[in-house]
Amino acid sequence: MPEVGLFATLARLEPLDWTEGFDALYEVEFDGAGGFVVRPGPGRPAAPGG
Repeated sequence: MPEVGLFATLARLEPLDWTEGFDALYEVEFDGAGGFVVRPGPGRPAAPGG
């Protein structure tokens, strides 16, 4: 069953984090009508000392 592999992979996923060196993070959600909603992810943390 493909669902088994999908849910097994989903269980291993972790949220991304700024410390991994990304320039931008986004949250993507299914809109329920066949499309997606894309929003900026959590804010970039303040630079050290600033």
